[in-house]
Amino acid sequence: DKKWTLDNLPCFPEKFRFELRKQDDKKTVDAGVRKQFGVIRTLANRKDVDTIVNAGDADREGEIIVRLCVDHALEGHKSQKRLWLPDQTPETVRRALSEMKDEGEYDNLAGEGYTLKVVYDAGGADIGNKEMTIVEVYNPSQAVTVDGKTGIYLLALNDERRNVDVRYDLEKFDDAGNKYYLAGWYRERTPRVNEHGEALDCFGVPVSQSGREQGYVYSGYWDFDKDLLETDISEITLYAAWTPRFTYEFYAVDDSGDYALIGSVYNKLTLNYPVEDTKNGGYKMKDYPSIEGKLFEGAYFDEAMTDAVGGNINGQDMFIDYEKGITVTNTVKIFVKYSDTVSE
Repeated sequence: DKKWTLDNLPCFPEKFRFELRKQDDKKTVDAGVRKQFGVIRTLANRKDVDTIVNAGDADREGEIIVRLCVDHALEGHKSQKRLWLPDQTPETVRRALSEMKDEGEYDNLAGEGYTLKVVYDAGGADIGNKEMTIVEVYNPSQAVTVDGKTGIYLLALNDERRNVDVRYDLEKFDDAGNKYYLAGWYRERTPRVNEHGEALDCFGVPVSQSGREQGYVYSGYWDFDKDLLETDISEITLYAAWTPRFTYEFYAVDDSGDYALIGSVYNKLTLNYPVEDTKNGGYKMKDYPSIEGKLFEGAYFDEAMTDAVGGNINGQDMFIDYEKGITVTNTVKIFVKYSDTVSE
């Protein structure tokens, strides 16, 4: 079935195929390349040749280039040796010819010729350096097998196991006054839209109204402690999911008996709950507003005051959908109960 469909994505080839270089038209194989490869194929498959010697440069590129040519030219199985020749003098050539080893002993070196490319895309929010990307490469020889799956553990950019000189401080991605929180890194992202197909920003507001950048919905959360990068994938991109920090609004009953807004705090993750002032009495209000002549009694998530807050609010734990990399809500309403203080 050659019909194009999204159901076939993402597509991870089991094996990457190579082909001879083509001319500028991208269709016809270069005549010189075809001729030279034909020479290699003819020599490799001669009946009077029982051993093939890899005399490529004494480095990983030389190792992998010759291997690729032989693998594609050889039509059967033959013994393969490695001529390791860093210096080309009569003495070193004679020594190298007498000390050739089986090609298999250089498998690790060949593995270094293949690299897995990881692109960290730090965009996705209204941050000043939203175009920032960081590229790293991993050697497939670093692969491990866990529960029958073979792959490589990636290090988070701010992982303390990194050398301090190359460790990346994620906070440096955000030069917009700490307005965003990094929910994580994801393998996929799609533009965020509403039911009418309108583009939404990271607050879930139509871009046409807010003037902000396009927001995204993410999938494929990357767990750096558990997930393995498959070694048959040559490149992946991990996208940073930036979620807006929260606005906390405080409401209290006014003289008319209705709830009225009495204060707000912006760009917060954790909202600190009032604590008793054992020395002076009453409460130390922390992030909550105080009202002159009123005594704090409690805080709730609902107007009926049945769902008590009861302590600090960790917005990153309560109001972020990590499966999608977006906030469940950007504005959290807190209903505060006060009582009149008793004057002596």
